[in-house]
Amino acid sequence: MKAGYSSKSARSIGQRLLTYVDIWEYLAQRNAQIIAENTATLEEIYSFWTVTMRDQASKPADRLKASELLSKALIVERTRKENSDQSGAGHEFDGWSDEELRGAVHLMEDLSDEEFNAIMDAYNRKKRR
Repeated sequence: MKAGYSSKSARSIGQRLLTYVDIWEYLAQRNAQIIAENTATLEEIYSFWTVTMRDQASKPADRLKASELLSKALIVERTRKENSDQSGAGHEFDGWSDEELRGAVHLMEDLSDEEFNAIMDAYNRKKRR
């Protein structure tokens, strides 16, 4: 209707449009973008807990809960870092941004099983050298 189709034909035209790969890919990309924009980063969460914990106007129970959540998250992060340090260098993908990781996953979803296995075999051979 916004696109100018009649209410009688909008459903069938919409179904037909979804069969076009470029439209489907655009919708998937736009969906991923919306999710990424609406998902809080760890820094935002830490900042929120810190601001709440330090806010004298907040209820003491809220401040206490924020401090508990922040301390638990920092303990988990420190433990993960210590485990990574003990096992040697971190994984080579640790430095990748969320967007780079999402892109890699998207590319992997498009691979056939044979292509994926060939890439993994090459990776494992390189890793053993």
